[in-house]
Amino acid sequence: MRRAGERLFEPLTFSLACLPLIPALDPNRFLGNVMRRLPSTQKNNSITRERDGRAFSRLAGLLFCGLLLAGGFVFAAGQHFAAVHYGYESEKLRLERAQLLEEQRRLLLEREAATSPTRLERAARDIGLQPVQAAQVNVRKNVAGQLPPTASVLVGSSASLNR
Repeated sequence: MRRAGERLFEPLTFSLACLPLIPALDPNRFLGNVMRRLPSTQKNNSITRERDGRAFSRLAGLLFCGLLLAGGFVFAAGQHFAAVHYGYESEKLRLERAQLLEEQRRLLLEREAATSPTRLERAARDIGLQPVQAAQVNVRKNVAGQLPPTASVLVGSSASLNR
């Protein structure tokens, strides 16, 4: 039983000398990145962890595969954007070709209209020319007094008949 005025628990009192015994409160526990062990004369104090060479080679292999995969994605993206760019360029060139063909047709029609016999005759009369009369036509005769043959064509040796 408790006596009157007696506390249920005694307050904890400790000195600074007992701090190294409580690991969480030890001020010398961490010095930089090196953990200080107390006591430092333990039997396994000089034991260090062994490096695993296979783990490093696996890590290097994974890094290489990741870089190769990322490089493949970058290359594929470049190819895709180049294909889109060439698609736009070909569409632009297709439209330009259609415009040029339409202009060529228009110019051919204009040339045919300008060189038609009726238009040439009208233009000749406008500048004061008159139609040819039969008396103005002079037929050339060769020395013997005969007309030249009708199908006299000279063809060079470099001319090709196969087209």
